[in-house]
Parts: sequence; C-alpha cells; structure tokens
Amino acid sequence: AIHKSKDKDNNKKYSPMNQTKDIKRYCIDWKKDYVENKIYSDKLIELFKQRKLVIARVTKGIQATIDEKGYYVGKSSILIPKDNNLFEILLAIINSKLINYYYKMKFETTHMAGGYIRFDIPYLKLLPIKLPDEKQAKKIKELVKRMMELCEQKSEQQLKNVDYEIDEEIYKLYRVTKEEQEIIEKS
Repeated sequence: AIHKSKDKDNNKKYSPMNQTKDIKRYCIDWKKDYVENKIYSDKLIELFKQRKLVIARVTKGIQATIDEKGYYVGKSSILIPKDNNLFEILLAIINSKLINYYYKMKFETTHMAGGYIRFDIPYLKLLPIKLPDEKQAKKIKELVKRMMELCEQKSEQQLKNVDYEIDEEIYKLYRVTKEEQEIIEKS
C-alpha cells in the first residue's frame, strides 16, 4: 500500500517511492509517496538502493532519469547498466527524440488509449544502443549532467537549449541525415 505522510520520513517501516508520475526527463519530481518495506524482498530492496535509470512506464513519450537517492520503485521500469560509465550515455539515448520516434514506430502495438505508450523492459531491451567514441561520450555526459542540474532549477529555456544539443549529439551518433531528422522532428 502506498502512503502519503510527512511522519513516514523517519519511520524505518516505510521508504520513499517513485511512481511513473514522479519521473520526468532528466529529473525526479517526487510526490512524497511512501511504501511499506515489508512488501519487497531484500534482494529487490538492494536493487532499489543502487544508482539506477528509472523510466516512467506509461506516458506519451519516453521519460527517464538517473536515481541517485535510492528511491523504491512503483509502476516504473528500471535499468542498471553493468558499466557505471554508461548511465549518462544511456539516459541521453533513451530520452532522445530519435529513440522516442523509433519506439513509437517499432512498438506501435503497445500503444494505449489517449496516446499513451507502455515502456516495459522487454521492449526497452530491444532499443538499438550505439556507443559513442570517447570524445563524444565526454560531451554527452557533460550535457546530461548540465541537463539534470537545470532540471532541478526548473530553467525552461536553458533546458530546451541543452535538450536540443543532446538530440543533435544523438543524431550524429546514429548518423541520422538532415532529411530523416526533419521527419523525426515533425512527428
């Protein structure tokens, strides 16, 4: 059972939990939901405490971020790359317009009423992940870190600018032509 309460903050029986509604692109907007620890196995609790990518499960477009605080996870998908250097790269790829477009086209059958789409692990595992060279990886990581900081500050125009830069890097990584880019941007 999910609870909302300030007195749960210092109660060892409850832990903070992320739901799909909390997960935004590049940040968490936690709505102060708590869950009883006893409903999860120790193995799952250890998984939750790790640094992880969290992906909103049912949304109109992919929304993912990195959870550094060890929130428990409700109705969301989580990914934990084996290589710690991949978090920001994967986050940029998953949140990109390119992958959002690809997912909508490839997994059309997962679409739900109202334009909502399910972002489940079996489908997410099928995303074409291309790794950048060292120079581009460094640039993408810097942009993602900047994006996450701006997200916390809620700086809308700067967010749009950095988001655009990230998309440009992902287009370069996947060698997307200008014509293909226009199709993606218009969809």
